[in-house]
Amino acid sequence: MSPQEKLLAQYNNEKSIIAEMLLDYVGEHNCPCAWKQYESIVSKSFSSGYHDEYQNILAEATLALPCFEHTVIEKGFDVLLTCKCCQRKWRYLCEEWRMMAYRRRVVPEVHKVEVNEHLIGLPFSTAGFAPDASKIASIENWYLYMTGKELDVPAPHEKESSHPQSFIHKMLSLFRG
Repeated sequence: MSPQEKLLAQYNNEKSIIAEMLLDYVGEHNCPCAWKQYESIVSKSFSSGYHDEYQNILAEATLALPCFEHTVIEKGFDVLLTCKCCQRKWRYLCEEWRMMAYRRRVVPEVHKVEVNEHLIGLPFSTAGFAPDASKIASIENWYLYMTGKELDVPAPHEKESSHPQSFIHKMLSLFRG
């Protein structure tokens, strides 16, 4: 496998992790509107020169959630989202900040939590504009932040085969595999 194919495979794996995490959360809570970590990541803005690809993936995955009613303002770039469960309003915004480089955000009409500008997933940047390396999180650390919990997973020999794997167990197998 070429280096480019490996990077693409890694990106696709991380994309599926993020999308599945969002779907699992919504499956348990009906909507992401009260999820503090979700709001703090998906709504952050950036200065010029880079974007957070994990945020982009999360924002795009939000558009596919069945809990939101869509009112298209500008197709692909500006969509009003109204939660069918709690009526909270959000705006999906997409901007092409460099040729074929997009920033995607889902911004609540009324912020309930502080935006986390200090956590960046997979940065895409132009020369000289990369974010501070201390702000960049691996997919594992990003996932831990988003779930807000410690990994309390039994050792491999302690796993119970009679229960379906939880999402956190699936994640660990991906990270360790």
